[in-house]
Amino acid sequence: MINETEETCHRFIDKHPDMTNEPSVLVTFSILYLHIFLLGVLGNSAVL
Repeated sequence: MINETEETCHRFIDKHPDMTNEPSVLVTFSILYLHIFLLGVLGNSAVL
């Protein structure tokens, strides 16, 4: 009986992979955060 349950057990990560490791997501958020960083530096230097 224990062997039957072990065979039907599936790993969650295999059925639903982590989207944060996808290259398209990494590129999108990298560009977004780069813009936030550059605009922050530009805004702070404009105040000075």
